[in-house]
Amino acid sequence: VLKTPRIAHLILNIARGEYLHLGFEAGILSILQQTFPELIPLDTLMVDFSTDDATLDRQSKIQMWPIQISIANIPRSKPTIVGIWRSLKSTNAKKLFQSFVDEVRDVLNREGIIFHNQQKFKLRCFIADSPARAFVLGHKGHGSLFPVFEMLDSSSCLS
Repeated sequence: VLKTPRIAHLILNIARGEYLHLGFEAGILSILQQTFPELIPLDTLMVDFSTDDATLDRQSKIQMWPIQISIANIPRSKPTIVGIWRSLKSTNAKKLFQSFVDEVRDVLNREGIIFHNQQKFKLRCFIADSPARAFVLGHKGHGSLFPVFEMLDSSSCLS
């Protein structure tokens, strides 16, 4: 009850599923608010982001794909969820990440996040297991030695 969100978030219907975007900037601010000021880097926040396929139980046909972020250069900072996509079947990673990518670009264009001062950040890495990485990168199969790409241009991943 104490940590019940006070803001209603819009649920978007995308890619034959539902997406709840909690916010990249809100996630960063949440992590910074829980961090002792002396542990917050003065220069650049190094942000990791991840996703993984999850189901509620073994019989569930509903897939959930949470998008999480963490700040790598803040010791013992906890990851936070910035978006969740729910569907019967994973279909389109580009649509899954679109709201996340749009907000990251917006924050980059503003040259960072305001938290006591201007906090710049860099996306350090994307973390995922093999099936999730194959889905996000558009591979046809994650288990093969030479996976087949659906996209030919790697720059289209974040476009």
